[in-house]
Amino acid sequence: MILQADREIFICGTGTPGTSVEVILQSEYGKTVSRETEKVRESGYFEVSMPPVRGGYDSYSLTVINNGDEISLTDVLFGEVWIASGQSNMEYKLRHAMEKDGRYALDALEKDEYLRGMAFYPDNGRWYTGDTRAVGNVSAVAYYFARQLRSRLDVPVAVIDATYGGTDLYAWMDMADLSFNRQALDYVSSTSITIGDYYAARIAPLCGMIVRGLIWYQGENNIYNNPGTYREGFETLRDSFAYLFGYGSGAEMPTILSHIAPYGYSDPLSVTLGNFAQEIDAIAHAHPETTGSVTIYDEPLDYESKEPNYSCNALHPSIKEGIGIKMGKSALALVYGEKGETTAPSFVSAEVRDKAFYITFDHVGDTLAAGRNGRIYGFTICGTDRIFLPAEAEIVAPDTVKVSCKSIEDPKAVMYAYNNMNPDADLVSSIDGAPFLAAVPFAFQVLDTDKYYTPQSWQFCDDEVQWHTLSNNGGYYPTWQADGASLSFSEQAFLGSGALLLSFEGTDSFTVGPCLQFGKSGSSDLKRGYLSYSGISVMTKGDFLPSEMVLIGEESELHIYPETEEAEDGWVKSRFLFDNAKEGAADLKTVLRKVKEIRFVFDGLTASGSILMDEVEIIR
Repeated sequence: MILQADREIFICGTGTPGTSVEVILQSEYGKTVSRETEKVRESGYFEVSMPPVRGGYDSYSLTVINNGDEISLTDVLFGEVWIASGQSNMEYKLRHAMEKDGRYALDALEKDEYLRGMAFYPDNGRWYTGDTRAVGNVSAVAYYFARQLRSRLDVPVAVIDATYGGTDLYAWMDMADLSFNRQALDYVSSTSITIGDYYAARIAPLCGMIVRGLIWYQGENNIYNNPGTYREGFETLRDSFAYLFGYGSGAEMPTILSHIAPYGYSDPLSVTLGNFAQEIDAIAHAHPETTGSVTIYDEPLDYESKEPNYSCNALHPSIKEGIGIKMGKSALALVYGEKGETTAPSFVSAEVRDKAFYITFDHVGDTLAAGRNGRIYGFTICGTDRIFLPAEAEIVAPDTVKVSCKSIEDPKAVMYAYNNMNPDADLVSSIDGAPFLAAVPFAFQVLDTDKYYTPQSWQFCDDEVQWHTLSNNGGYYPTWQADGASLSFSEQAFLGSGALLLSFEGTDSFTVGPCLQFGKSGSSDLKRGYLSYSGISVMTKGDFLPSEMVLIGEESELHIYPETEEAEDGWVKSRFLFDNAKEGAADLKTVLRKVKEIRFVFDGLTASGSILMDEVEIIR
């Protein structure tokens, strides 16, 4: 085990009431470092205080003696100790996690006997060392967090895995503490939530243990809470944890929070993730000296698991390394004084100049940057008609981004990454030239009645998107699919880093389209449809142009002819205006209300060839 260094030590337990309990700390060479005695209380509880011990690699033994009974612990180290708590994505064990190269995390284990973890499940409080595969029973995020600290701190590091899947925030709170929070109590009383179940099972047994801080990854069960409720509840939880783990009444314990990953939540506007991001960001900004928060929507959302009996789905990405590293870097800056940022870049202000928004952020590190290929994705703006369009973004100062759209003269509102599926958004802070944390999603001057659509990764045609969602048969949907042609990606792009390369042979026609439907639920990334827009355009380069576009609704479809215009370097823009639908087509509004599939048709082809396709845009 590892105990917190440089802090007073508390050894707690139960014994025979009225008797003495003696605690002896000895070095590995048998020298007594500390010997303390206390009386066991009438309740049977005892608490023995011992002087702090400096962190390092010396091993100690700890012996507790009471009424003739003796318990001895060996291989006790002193270093940095953190609590890791939350629901399933924090609980997700290292033994199930994957590396980016497709290997199991345990197959790439960097053995380290001075990295240790304690987990309540599956062995009810057993300690594991980082030089054996048994450490796979520890939270993957917590393990990578500890590994990041170990890479920078010359002391042992431990994480206490106090997690459980599917748990609500309030399951981790003591009812006695919740009673002082009226807003949270009102929310809980209106639901079927059981308060305190996992507080009693996972947190209360650790009472008296001294730790450096808390890492917290939870919120999927609270994603639909009323605004402000989660923040209020977490404030109460953190105060309770701080008192339990040695910070005293009113003191703040260092805390690193993780945002949650993109997922197809079922809200009709697809903004649940953005709303929750604002809650996490508000907690961090309310306590800047003791709290950090990390965004993770830019992390790989790879859900594949090679273990057939383990459920790995879209809510539980299997690659956890990046999350743990980010939380570790945040802690190193917050607690240990290293250069860096504690929190993701967050919206500060916006003003309109020269037909553009100029938006400032805090926590930018050395400067804001584009996370992938120099092009900033994720911004949309609207004008006086309140219809949002994709926007171009340019970094004009270390903390400022200019956001504009050629067809909007008088911008009125702006959004960034404010969508449940937003892994393409890539504005990040950077430190020493390296990207760090993606900016927190935000919405500025957006109205409930606005007609907005957030661009999705498939529209840019740059590469295969980061995430795949499980299909009915357990396979994975690609970003695009073609019938009669093969798909790949080319660096010969009209805009951005890539374009679709459509290769065909021995056919006179083929169709191609994005994969819009995901999973058994049939949910779509086009939740608001196209009713507010006038058409769709696409850029192509090659000997053939798309002859029509087919929009498939729930019960009928539209066939639309293109209007074309030449662009630069051999590229051609084909514009498919909805009003150009073929005569006798299904009702326009019925199809546009919920588009399930888009297909671009190429016909009149020669025996073989290829076509480049790029930049699918929604036309106002």
